[in-house]
Amino acid sequence: MTTVYDVTTWSVPGNPSASPYNDIGLVINSIIADIKSQQTSQASKPGGVIYIPPREQMGPGAPPSPGVRQGC
Repeated sequence: MTTVYDVTTWSVPGNPSASPYNDIGLVINSIIADIKSQQTSQASKPGGVIYIPPREQMGPGAPPSPGVRQGC
């Protein structure tokens, strides 16, 4: 069974203020920990897809892409 994780909707357990906008590494590490927690034995390695959308599609709070001029 493959699970798809979206960094924009993932909630880091124990750290509700964490978001991909201020600490994407923390969010990705939390997702990886969740995937590993589903591994009950060496034979059962769950799959996972971590979706990281382009910066322009991450919504409010996302910093602008380099080279994008704001307020033109």
